[in-house]
Formats: sequence, structure tokens, C-alpha cells
Amino acid sequence: MMDPRVIHENALKAARKAARLKRIPLVIEAEDLPLLAEGEPLRGGFPFLGTYIPKGWTRTGNTYFVDSSGWGGSGELALTLKQLLAKVVPGRGYAVVEAGQFQVYVAEYIPPKAK
Repeated sequence: MMDPRVIHENALKAARKAARLKRIPLVIEAEDLPLLAEGEPLRGGFPFLGTYIPKGWTRTGNTYFVDSSGWGGSGELALTLKQLLAKVVPGRGYAVVEAGQFQVYVAEYIPPKAK
């Protein structure tokens, strides 16, 4: 188990890097969902933004605790990727805001053009 201070510091480092590289959340469209549900990998995965919120994007109140190891089961506290995909809203962006050893927090964002 990672120390909460380490997790917080990693999120701050990720935010600085994401801002420098101008990273944005991964937007998942409706046509992506059937492919992802069948096991098609995410395009590069969710970016790790930490506390960074890109200009024009709005973070919603939806944040999901997700298994990142690939070994989690549907009955556990952390969502599996398949369970997370069932909660995804097409056209919204998703990014990791905190990362531990085996789980991550994935936040939902509204893109600038969708407001």
C-alpha cells in the first residue's frame, strides 16, 4: 500500500507534467463503447492529469475508484474497466487524478465545445 503523501505528491507531479505537455482527458465517443466492451484497448489509456484541469474543460462531480491491475473482480470495491465503461457518458473526457499501486481515481470532464 502506498503512503497517501506519496500518492498526493505523485498527483502534483503529474499535474505539472500534464500542464507542460498540454494533456487533455481522453474523450470516449458512443461508437467507441461497443469496441471497448469487447476488450479493445483504450487509445493510449487514460492520461494522468493529477490536479491539473486543462483550460476550457470542466471537471464534473463524477470520480470513479478503478482497479488498474487488471486482476480486480466485479465484486470488489474498485470498479473493473468494464464496470467503469458502463458508467461512461459519450462525449465526456476521462483522466486519472490519483494513482496508487493497484487502483486509480478516474475523473470525468466536460470538454470545452460541449458546454
